[in-house]
Amino acid sequence: MKHLAEQQLAFVKEIQEKCNINIVTCGNCGATILHKLEDELISCHCCGIVSEPCDCPDLWYDGVIENLYPENDRMTSRHKQVVQFLEGLVGRRFNLETLNKKLSKHFGEDIKAEFVDNENDEVLADWNIMFNSEQDDTYGYFDIYVLKMRRQGFDKAEFYVTEVGYEFE
Repeated sequence: MKHLAEQQLAFVKEIQEKCNINIVTCGNCGATILHKLEDELISCHCCGIVSEPCDCPDLWYDGVIENLYPENDRMTSRHKQVVQFLEGLVGRRFNLETLNKKLSKHFGEDIKAEFVDNENDEVLADWNIMFNSEQDDTYGYFDIYVLKMRRQGFDKAEFYVTEVGYEFE
């Protein structure tokens, strides 16, 4: 499957080089948006928000292959499953309750992910959610970076996952 992901990344790079167009996701609603690389502002066709490019994560980016398919020999097969699960959260919408339920189910323990940033800050920028796993086979520290939505979605979602980080012990 890694070769298919590499092919997708190559297609996106070709689109960027030949057409000067990038593929991103809306930082507010998660819709897929095509825009010119030189655009200073991006308008979403679904929710109407106008954002700077830094608020709209690239759908495919340099480094995504390494995140999806880590080559680290020290990683166990369970670690690789966790990484693929976490990368699968990118581009999805949650609130803390739904995210914690999904994490708890995957890790097989009661996960209490929480925001570590100032919750009163209303700027449109990445926020950090952190949690730990205490299980022997997944013991480590995890970060989930999100963009908060301006208003709660129809699905009760309050944020959109843009990136994940992990460190196994």
